[in-house]
Amino acid sequence: MSSYMTAENHAGRDWLHTAGNSTSGLKQLQQGRRHTAMVKMLKTVLVLAAALLCALLVYNLTASEDDRSLAVSGVGGAVQQSQTGDTPAQPPARGTPEPLAAVSAQSEIAMIGARYGGMDNKGRPFTITADSASRSPDMPDIINLQKPMADILLADSGWIAVESLRGVYMQDHMQLFLHENVRFFHDTGYEMHTGDLHIDLKTSMVRGTTPVSGHGPAGAVEAGGMVFDPSEDKIIFNGPARLTLFLPTKDIFLEQ
Repeated sequence: MSSYMTAENHAGRDWLHTAGNSTSGLKQLQQGRRHTAMVKMLKTVLVLAAALLCALLVYNLTASEDDRSLAVSGVGGAVQQSQTGDTPAQPPARGTPEPLAAVSAQSEIAMIGARYGGMDNKGRPFTITADSASRSPDMPDIINLQKPMADILLADSGWIAVESLRGVYMQDHMQLFLHENVRFFHDTGYEMHTGDLHIDLKTSMVRGTTPVSGHGPAGAVEAGGMVFDPSEDKIIFNGPARLTLFLPTKDIFLEQ
């Protein structure tokens, strides 16, 4: 009897051992599946990270050093000096210049509160400021200006100033083209309004081919265009022109 009970007990222990092995195998299978899923996810993350690193490497190799440095240093304003060049400038066609359209479409480098300075061929300084400026890497000489202003010193401490809504500055050739609501100021008190002006910063000569109107101490004028010659310190108006003189009326109507 004792021997029979021992055999029965052994059989029970064998059954319990077999059931335990089945449960352990199921757990191992589940752990293996989770491990496989984790490995697949890590492989995907590594592939994406490698692709991103390759893209950054290609950008650093293809982007020029000037583009990266100017994009960083341009914010907050920049001061650049222009020197008189011997290569003649090719002014844009009448109306909206083609370089302006190209810069607007391809502009990649911009600065806020832009400032440029230089001297004309007689050593007289000029300053150009703008709310913002942008240029294309393909045409670095052509700078697109928003709300530009220019101050130009003349002989005998005289000066002129110009401003507009838009402008194009050809830095290497020292040419400035202004468009939209252009205003011209002379230190003697004359103010002119026109649609477009071209300023040759090498000579301080100012030319306008669109209708102009203005006023000053001597009277008011309307004309088809204007030219300011700094060598004679005169404004010449192109016809048809209409001039209204301001006469001292007290001398005319005062009784003798």
